[in-house]
Amino acid sequence: MNKQAYQPSIAITSGEPAGIGPDIVIGALQGSFSANAKLVVVGDPDVFIERANALGIQTRIKILHSLAELQPH
Repeated sequence: MNKQAYQPSIAITSGEPAGIGPDIVIGALQGSFSANAKLVVVGDPDVFIERANALGIQTRIKILHSLAELQPH
């Protein structure tokens, strides 16, 4: 029997947009754990794009408009 590996869903918030939170979230998403989980970042996508660019980090952002768009795990 072939079972799919468990893949948890994790929601991350960055806190205050003017603080260091967005930088920490962007940096954390570069870690190897991100390949083993479905990650959802809650916040202003423009803030994350701006901070990623300032940090020189390439990123992909998919904007969800509803929690119904999340896939069950």
